[in-house]
Amino acid sequence: MQIAESLSKPQSYISKYERGERRLDFPEFVELAEILGIEVVSFVKNYQAARASSKVQKIRQPKKLLRGS
Repeated sequence: MQIAESLSKPQSYISKYERGERRLDFPEFVELAEILGIEVVSFVKNYQAARASSKVQKIRQPKKLLRGS
């Protein structure tokens, strides 16, 4: 199944998402998730958990000390 066809968009439109040249707005994200069989609520919960986890890891990382010359 072609995503571009399913969204009734040209392939170049989808390619911009893939290259990071264009961001998805929320309605587009929901439509794309439906096509890909992704449950939006679960995706968002997992995303939030991953972000929270990465913030905790950043806080726990020791800071590098700069040596004076």
